[in-house]
Amino acid sequence: MSMSEADLELISAGFTAIVGFQVVPPSRGHGLPKLTVQELFNCTYTPRSLKHVDPGKVFEINVKSITGSSFTVEVTYSHTIADIKANIEIKQNIPAKDIRLMFDGKPVEDDQSVLDLGIPSGGVLYLLVRLRGGGPDFQLDLDQFDPSYNFDFTSEEDDGQVFVRGGKVYKRPYGWRRFAVQALGRYENDIWLGPNGIRTQEAQGEWPVCYHGTNLQSARAIMDSGFKIGAGDRFGKAVYSSPSLDMVERLYAQRFEHEGSTFKIALQNRINPSPGHFVIIPAEQTGVGAEYWLSPHHDAKKKIDDLRPYGLLFKKVS
Repeated sequence: MSMSEADLELISAGFTAIVGFQVVPPSRGHGLPKLTVQELFNCTYTPRSLKHVDPGKVFEINVKSITGSSFTVEVTYSHTIADIKANIEIKQNIPAKDIRLMFDGKPVEDDQSVLDLGIPSGGVLYLLVRLRGGGPDFQLDLDQFDPSYNFDFTSEEDDGQVFVRGGKVYKRPYGWRRFAVQALGRYENDIWLGPNGIRTQEAQGEWPVCYHGTNLQSARAIMDSGFKIGAGDRFGKAVYSSPSLDMVERLYAQRFEHEGSTFKIALQNRINPSPGHFVIIPAEQTGVGAEYWLSPHHDAKKKIDDLRPYGLLFKKVS
């Protein structure tokens, strides 16, 4: 089974809205680099509170932009570049994913710490913001999709049945259309995904289902929701998701225009429930009326795939 050109145009428009670069179907993207679903799935960063840190270990560094403007950020030697990006996002309203930082004439990576880099008190990081071009930049990677598992939930309604996956209630994405992401054979085994088919009961070893709106990548969006960072800020860098698609749709699903209509796009995933790899933030702490599920160890570069997308969801809202 293959997807129609209209489907590919819709998916491309959704990708374009998320990454800020123009993405087109392969029929119009010959020679362009391919963009995968995993590229949309960047980590979420939240700023590290200094509330419980010894004041003697806190110092200021400077951040200067190429336009000449500057501001300061409070850090400790254990702060990472990811932490600093999150603070810049809150202070300057620049999305963390668009921030590039340099120190001592060299670009720095998210997992490097202030200590690793040798940034002193009063040291300077230079800020660059990703620029966006005017023409097609990427083509969809069709190898990332598995059309045989596509499912249209737009005409499906909740009849009260309770579905369970990985020991957690699974709320099916009623009202959405799902394009299946290639998942079978992608990881060490397929037990995490469970058997295919409509079933209410869970299968042994499968992972719970969660949803991720790409605006959950925004530290500002998370902070504005009223999220209360836990004592000790032990989570640091993490990927945020939720079992509530209703909440994700309301607050975090990317909105975009296509062919005269308005759509929203979100990701359907499975989350590793292993102790230490799965942290639940109760609804009363999130400020959004639903739980946040955190994957603090997820790191695709290190091949720790604790959050695995298996469906790309689209909903026509007007």
